[in-house]
Amino acid sequence: MINAKRIEVVDALRGFAILCILLLHCSNHFLYDVMPDNSSAWLKALDVATKEVLYFLFEGKAFGIFAVLFGFTFGLQYFKALEKGQDFCWRFLWRMVLLAGFGVINVAFFAGGDPLVFMAMVAIILPLIARLGTITQLVLATILFLQPVELYKAICLYLNPEYHPANYTEALYPILKPAVEQGHLGNMLWSNISIGLKACLAWAIEYGRITQTPAL
Repeated sequence: MINAKRIEVVDALRGFAILCILLLHCSNHFLYDVMPDNSSAWLKALDVATKEVLYFLFEGKAFGIFAVLFGFTFGLQYFKALEKGQDFCWRFLWRMVLLAGFGVINVAFFAGGDPLVFMAMVAIILPLIARLGTITQLVLATILFLQPVELYKAICLYLNPEYHPANYTEALYPILKPAVEQGHLGNMLWSNISIGLKACLAWAIEYGRITQTPAL
């Protein structure tokens, strides 16, 4: 029986986006990007080609769709609560706490970070801007889409050609590999939580997703 309360197209798009994100993480070996030494040349070439095709087709697009639908779902729930005279914001924030908790559990087994914690953090902007007018929201979204962090880096580089922005991502991700290679479960879990989560958030800041996601 079709549930009239669900928007099937939105559910289908959300499932498509999540599946694509999973495929991307599979293609890069969940950010532990190595192949066994005894792999044949054709298998390594196939692995690289598969990864390039998946990233060309879905990288950025899948996460963008997921972010848009994340905000769309909040809007549906927010206005539905308003019709009943309720304030959905506190309930939403509690859900984000739960989402972050699931993310921490997931990050323990994901050598490189987890998007759930990041989404829970940036989603805090939704209750803050929900009562603003449409024009104000569009202006804020436009500013965020212009990537102010990257513009700041570009200006610094223009003024000082020797300027080198800090890149914590490249410094943090290699630290995760020894814990995985040692094969000790406890060390791996702690390394992923303590370092992997910071690496994931650093990547979001340094590669523009920290502003792109709330804009979407």
